[in-house]
Amino acid sequence: RGGKNPPAVADGPEDEMILNRGDANAFPVKVERQLQMHLRPHQVEGVQFMFDRLMGRAQTEEGRMAPSGCVLAHEMGLGKSLQSLVLIQTLLRTGLHSRPLVQKALIVCPASLCDNWRAECSKWLGCSRVGGAPIVVGHGSSRETAATLRDFASCVPQRLLILSYETLQRHVEVLVGAPGIELIVCDEGHRLKNAAGNKTSEALRRLERAKRIILTGTPVQNNLEEMWALCDFVAPGLLCPLSRFRTIFIHPIEAGRQPSANAEQRSLSEARSVQLKAITSQIILHRDGSVQAKFLPPRHEMVIFCRPSEAQRTRYERTLAEHRAGSDALPIITQLRGLCSCSSGVSGDDEDGLAPQAPLVPAETDEAEKTGKAAVLMRLLRHAHDAGDKVVIAAQFQRSLDLLQGAFRARGWGCVRLDGKTPTDKRQQLVDSFNRSGAEQFAFLLSTRAGGTGFNLPAANRMVLYDCDWNPAPDNQAMARVHRPGQLREVRIWRMVTTGSIEEKMLQRQLFKRDMAMQVLQNGKSDHQFANKDLKRLFQLDQRTRCATLGLLLHSAGRAADTAKLTEPEDWLPLLPDPLLRSSVQQEASLLAAVSYACDVKVLYSLHGSEPPELDGVSEGASSPASGGGGGGGGVGVREHL
Repeated sequence: RGGKNPPAVADGPEDEMILNRGDANAFPVKVERQLQMHLRPHQVEGVQFMFDRLMGRAQTEEGRMAPSGCVLAHEMGLGKSLQSLVLIQTLLRTGLHSRPLVQKALIVCPASLCDNWRAECSKWLGCSRVGGAPIVVGHGSSRETAATLRDFASCVPQRLLILSYETLQRHVEVLVGAPGIELIVCDEGHRLKNAAGNKTSEALRRLERAKRIILTGTPVQNNLEEMWALCDFVAPGLLCPLSRFRTIFIHPIEAGRQPSANAEQRSLSEARSVQLKAITSQIILHRDGSVQAKFLPPRHEMVIFCRPSEAQRTRYERTLAEHRAGSDALPIITQLRGLCSCSSGVSGDDEDGLAPQAPLVPAETDEAEKTGKAAVLMRLLRHAHDAGDKVVIAAQFQRSLDLLQGAFRARGWGCVRLDGKTPTDKRQQLVDSFNRSGAEQFAFLLSTRAGGTGFNLPAANRMVLYDCDWNPAPDNQAMARVHRPGQLREVRIWRMVTTGSIEEKMLQRQLFKRDMAMQVLQNGKSDHQFANKDLKRLFQLDQRTRCATLGLLLHSAGRAADTAKLTEPEDWLPLLPDPLLRSSVQQEASLLAAVSYACDVKVLYSLHGSEPPELDGVSEGASSPASGGGGGGGGVGVREHL
């Protein structure tokens, strides 16, 4: 453009995507047509939203906002990577006047996703659109990484850098003060959710000249302090200080969600939720999967409640007795969870996804038969295998993956496994192998945390969540590996839950957290209201119930009398949106005896509820039940998961 003066108004043909259309005395900032043609309506909206926040073009009741960062909170599978790359490429290439709007940009992500981002850049941008191939660091030695970062900081032609959070944290000194770093995109940005801050967010904040964009499908995972932390990171000062935020928003909103809340408290809760949404929507754009439902095959998520085996009941009751004798609560919780997934239990370090892998021997098959939901799953998967389906199975524990992998091998079913010990540079190869393979690779065994993000597995048309997480986000991310662009078949998801156990309490907690997030991100109202007193029932094994969760939800809705009828097989079986599951349970007496209840998850979402159980006696500093590799969650309290 040289020394040309900008036009009086940035404008152009209506079919061109001009991000600053109508701005005075500015060159039009155009998205390249080759990129624009790939954007769906919600993605066009997302690119425009991010541009307006970065450039201070967003309108509020008080006028235009000051330039700030933002949070692109599109749920998994909505194309956050494409949207951010379109924005980056446009800002690196064009500007309002004589220079590009951004000289250099960083994409910061979990280490396991660096190669995925490289592939996305190659797919959408090639090499020429950002002044050469993006620089990716993380695989070399510390000295080599530092040298690469110094080159990026000082070399004008190098425009885009992809690196992990850990690499940035270790080498931030090299980038501090480097000219031209004006944009940081933080993928899986919910890892910045700690309101007290952490070394990662502190390192990112040191790049003071750069505006910040967070990409996350789950801006609220556990509590509203996480939303405050994300907002404060991308737009410091937009929200009041955390202490006032707790008083003005968190306490009234939570108080109104309790079953004992009076009309005034419920009204105040809804009002504060609406007020909070009005403020945060200035910088958070949330969209759920419904925006692209018409572009994807249908998805059905079902919950299958499985009775524990006799061996599981015996060990579960023994563990509960030890707890009542005064044992520490957190190890007991881990043991109870492990017993639900594997009749022999799991070791204390298994949750990190880094425990030594047990040798796979034929005896593993017997263990699958001794574990209630594993036995149910193997019978169901036999029908899926015969039907030519392919399945992804996500599990929290290494021992669960060992059990399932042994059972698959004993049956001659081909499978691929990705967990916390899988080398980062091998993970994409496993994904590509499964997606390319035919019937010889029937299943992909996946650690929920190690492989729950960044990988696409559209070759599978079935997904199994073998065990629960306290937090709905990892489960949702795992499910999005299958139901996303590129999927050509109807997707059916089975969520396996051990009846009457701690897993039901975890499922109830997920329902509660999902509802809390929707209250502040969408309509300001909440249906699920859970009483803290019910948490004291955590350390019990309810052997009389067909589905404690349904009973609790019906009781809170004033429909307790319906529980017995609705949990009878003749009532729920015909309603299952999965012909294979329905016919299998109907035709096999062993399955009908082992499955106590099953339903479309929408049945549970549609009911009013009560809050799941609290963990009596668990300290705030207890360690996180995280699993899968990539750095576990040491030091996170169990109450954070609640």
